[in-house]
Order: sequence, then structure tokens, then C-alpha cells
Amino acid sequence: MTQLIDFRTSTNIALANEGFPLSTFPIGTPVLFGQVGLNVLSSDANGKIRVLIKGTAGVFIFPDSEFDPLVQLDVVRGTSITDPLVSTTFVQYLAEIPGVQDITITAADFNVSPPQAGSLTYTIFATAVNVELGRPGPENFNASAYMD
Repeated sequence: MTQLIDFRTSTNIALANEGFPLSTFPIGTPVLFGQVGLNVLSSDANGKIRVLIKGTAGVFIFPDSEFDPLVQLDVVRGTSITDPLVSTTFVQYLAEIPGVQDITITAADFNVSPPQAGSLTYTIFATAVNVELGRPGPENFNASAYMD
């Protein structure tokens, strides 16, 4: 029987801001917007762990964008963009349609070994690939760990 081990939520910007955003996703720079640490003990898992991951990021397409904006969302197992990659999602929008757009991702990490010590950490990053994008929110990140 499947059992829930732990569930965590990270909220950076709870609600989308109306109007012009106060901060941005700069071109080519991964920006951390969510991180969770799941409480998983080595004694919890006789087998492997499965983790379900969900995240949402709002982006603002500026009216003067010359190119169709491309956004990359990366989920890693760990705390750094160089840690093991769990999921990568690319989303492209039309520059002719400025304003707020929401990106939602769902990912899974299978057959995960429990950490030797500490929590099982997942982090999500957003990168504006080709044009600077506004950061109006929302920015949310959730992860839940299961075992059989």
C-alpha cells in the first residue's frame, strides 16, 4: 500500500501582482523561486521513494519585446542549478501578446534513495532564455514523497 511520507509547499509570491512588475527574470540567469526539504529518513523507505513535484511561475511579457519570449523551468534534486536535474520545461509565448502569463509544471522523481542525513531537497529555477521578463507572481512550488 502506498504511503505518504511528507508534503511541503514553498510560496515566494502568493498572488499575481497587477500592473508593471517590480522585479525581473534577467536573460540567461537561473533564478531560484522555490525550494522544499522533505523529511525522509533512511528508516522510512525499505525500497525506493517516489516524489511528485508541482510548480507555478507567473511571467510578464513587456510590450516592447522584440522576440517571442522563451522561458525555461528547471527542477533539481538539491539546492544548486548544477545538482541532478529532475525536469526541464520550455514555454514560448508570442511577443505580440504582452502581459501576465502563468506557467505550471508537473514532474516526478522515481526510485530516489533516502538522504544519508538531512532532508531530501528539491529546488526550482526559472530562466528567461532570450528576453528579459517581468516577475509578477505567483511563484509556488510543492513536493510530496511516497513509498510502497
